[in-house]
Amino acid sequence: MIENCPDCKKSLHIGQHRFADGVFDVWYCKNCGFRKETPGTEVPRG
Repeated sequence: MIENCPDCKKSLHIGQHRFADGVFDVWYCKNCGFRKETPGTEVPRG
């Protein structure tokens, strides 16, 4: 798993987003805008 931005080396915000084609794990840098999305597994809510 990525923990630091490969572009600016700052820490990344990590989360999950739901899109029409499924759930994705998202790594996003608030400093420079780097973003990486990979297909994820949906975490059951309850």
